Formats: sequence, C-alpha cells, structure tokens
Amino acid sequence: MTVRATIVAVGLLLTASSAAAQENPAPTRLEPVVVTPTRLEQQAGDAPASVTVISREDVRQSASQTVDDLLRQVPGFSLFRRTSSVVGHPTTQGLSLRGIGPSGTSRALVLLDGVPINDPFGGWVYWNRIPLQSIEQIEVVHGGGSSVWGNGALGGVVHILTRRPVERAAFFETSYGSYDTRNFDLLLTEAKGPLRLSLEGNYFDTGGYPIVKESRRGAIDIDATSRHSTFNGRVELVDSPDLSLFASGNYFDEDRGNGTPLQFNRTGAGAFATGGRLRAGDFGELAAAVYGHFQEFRSTFSTQAADRNSETLALDQTVPSTSAGGYLQWNRRFGSHLVASGGDIRWVDGETQEKVYVSGAFARTRIAGGEQLVGGVFVQDVYTPHPAWELVGGIRGDYWRSYHGTRRDTPPPAGSGIPPSQEFSDLDRILASPRVAALFHATSSTDVRASAYQGFRVPTLNELYRVFRVRNDVTVANEHLRPERLTGGELGVQQRWGPLEARVTAFWNE
Repeated sequence: MTVRATIVAVGLLLTASSAAAQENPAPTRLEPVVVTPTRLEQQAGDAPASVTVISREDVRQSASQTVDDLLRQVPGFSLFRRTSSVVGHPTTQGLSLRGIGPSGTSRALVLLDGVPINDPFGGWVYWNRIPLQSIEQIEVVHGGGSSVWGNGALGGVVHILTRRPVERAAFFETSYGSYDTRNFDLLLTEAKGPLRLSLEGNYFDTGGYPIVKESRRGAIDIDATSRHSTFNGRVELVDSPDLSLFASGNYFDEDRGNGTPLQFNRTGAGAFATGGRLRAGDFGELAAAVYGHFQEFRSTFSTQAADRNSETLALDQTVPSTSAGGYLQWNRRFGSHLVASGGDIRWVDGETQEKVYVSGAFARTRIAGGEQLVGGVFVQDVYTPHPAWELVGGIRGDYWRSYHGTRRDTPPPAGSGIPPSQEFSDLDRILASPRVAALFHATSSTDVRASAYQGFRVPTLNELYRVFRVRNDVTVANEHLRPERLTGGELGVQQRWGPLEARVTAFWNE
C-alpha cells in the first residue's frame, strides 16, 4: 500500500534507570546470535546454513506495517498472493522460500519463540497477530530445516523472536497514513528481582482500498477494509543464569471486508505456552515447553455477475480448530563436539462447517475435517575440528498420523453420486530427514558454506478433506495424499568488506 500522507510516529520510553536520560553512545555492530539453523545458539557467521537476520533496528527503521511486508526484503520470500496481509484473504497467506510450490498452504515453517504458528487446519499464517514493536529479531533459514524442526520446514524456517522484559519501561507507538490507516501499540515491561513481566496491546484499522482494477469495477466493488487487535502477556522467572521459567499468552481478533458487501472474514484466536531452561554443569542444558492454540475462522464468499453490478451469496464457512504440543531438547558439549538431541510433538483437530448456497438460496450443509498427530526425535552433532572448520551432521525421524477424517453433506448434491456421509481411512507414515553441512572460514572476511538435506511436509486437514470452489473452479479434496518430500543441496560464498556484505548461493531442490 502506497502511503501518500505523512506518517506520524510517536515513541515514548519511561524507565527507572537514570542512564536512560544520558546521550546514547555510538552503537557497536556485533554479529547477531541465531538459534534457528541448528537449534543451538551460534553467531550468525558461524551458522552452517544460509540465514538472513532482521534485527530490532531493521524493524524500527522499516516503513512496513506488517511482518509479511517486512519479510519481502528477504531474497526468496514470497506469499501465494502478492497482496499484503493488510487486505489479502488469510487463506492466501501461505509462505514459500526459494519458490518451492507457493500456494495457500505454507511450504516453510513459521515459529514464534520456538512454537509453530502455521494455521492448524490449512497451514497459512496470520501475520497480523504479531505486532512489529514486539519483535526482537527474525531469523530466516533458507533450505530444508526438517532435520531439527520436522514437519513443514520443506523450504526453510522463519523464526520470529519477541522482546524480553529486562527493565521497567513503557513503549507507545502510533501512526496514521493514507486510506485512513491507523495503528496503536502499547508495550509495558517490568523487571523486579527474578520476576519479569510484559504486557502488550495492539490495534490496527484501515479503510482499505478497492482490490479490483478500476476498469473492471462495478456497483458491488467497495474498499477492502481490515481491523485487528492483539493482546500479549508474558511472565518470566529468572532465578539465575542457569534456570529460567516462563508462561505466555496471546489473543488475536480480526475482522475484514473482502471488497464486496457480501464477502468478509473474521478470526478469533488464543494461544498459550509455558516452559523453562536449565543449565546443569557437566549434565549440559535442558529446555522444554508445552503450548496450545484455539481458533475460530469464519468467511463468506459470493458469486459476482460478469459486469460486477450484482452478487449472490455462495458460501458461509466456519472453521474451528485446536492444536497442542510440546518439545524437549538436551544439549551438551563433548570437547570439540556440541551435541543436540530432543523431540517435539503437535496434535491438530479441525473441521470446516459450511453452508452452501446456489443462486443465493440455501442448498446444503457440509462438514469436513479430522485430526492429525506429528511427532519426532532428532540428534545432531556440530563438530569443530579446527577454528576454520565446522562440520554438522544430523538426522530426525517423524511419525505422522491423520485419523477420524470425515465429510458429511446434508442433503448430498443432487445427481453428484457423492454419498451423504464419508469416513476416510486413517493415514500414517514414518519419515526420515537427514542433513550434512560444512562451513569453512577461508579468511577473516570470506566464508564458504555447503549442505545437503531432505525435508518434508504432511498434507493439511484442508487438503485432505475439504472440497472448495473459487468462482467456477472446483478443487476436490484428496484423502489419499501423502507427505511431500524434498531433497536439496546448496553451495554458497559470503564476503565482507567492513559494513558491506555480499552473498552468492547456488541451490538445487527436487
């Protein structure tokens, strides 16, 4: 969206530290620490993968309104539709990295503080649920990441890390721009002894704009509006550098108009996570968390006359879904070997509840959905035989099961031959995801990286069980779908000249 009016941004910082009033010294540029490539803390320059880091300062200097707009600066990042998530339908927000099969379903994994946030039912992403002010860092790993992250990391991983409460502070930011676009964000943090707390509220509203080109617009075409609000809370107990516990919660509410009077979508979603980290000397480091997510998505669709002067309701859809999961990870150093092992699991339950209309008159109801379970274990060794070399080998095994799949039409479509009720056979599969990688520091300013890997993505409940129609195109669900597999490799060179950096990477995917 092109902003024509001046955007006004107001920042407010209140802190109990007297040092906040002093003039800030010139910043020192440090190598960022990343966790996504290997699930271990490493400097970005030591990561044996092609990784792009968007820092808090990059976010602050950006004119982007949403996370997906911010990520468009990353090479190889794309969504199924080019339209921003400000006005784009949520089901078109599937993520792709390096051009791997862009569709409404993501073929890259999106994490928020280590927890997957791809939609439980359809795999797309609600980018608007993450306020920009809450972001500390975004790590984008290009290339298969299933060897440590499992399902969904077919083309890579986008990991969004949020800011941690480290002091008593208040941050307020507001902006106003073209198309009557308003954004308000308030973040409060508190740190007292071992207890740390953060609370955030965000509200966004835009009058939007027509999404049909002017030469094709008719009487039904109106502005595509969007409004959403987000509430985040986090409590941390940092007993010492070796022990920390946390609990966090999130609620997201969204309401959109999709360009005509009869088309809209609404979402209400909540999430929670709790866990901790323990460092125990020679035992190593242990991290664990459990999480849950509940959501209800409603959307209406219409059919439009050729001249776009009239429309009739075609579908009224409600999609309730729930997911829950957890992870456990253990890390320990053995001389020049840093070993990571662990596992995670995610359960998903969802269905689509649809009212189908023909020529504007109610025709039937359709309910389709099921449950899924995906869990796996992994082991990885990061070996540093020499300061100039880093070698990585790892493998992960996952078990996938899709079960209780059903589809019911009441009454069934006349003359279609489709039975009024179908119960589908359970599906399951065991999948292995290996990865080997090498990093060579050729000089103090030149790095060479190479890797080979396999990744996978299991079909979503939406792909397995839901029949849907867009205008005159009908997409039939396929209850026999199997996981998508990817085999790939890459070779890249990174060169630095002071603050300047250039990277060239050749990759192959099949």
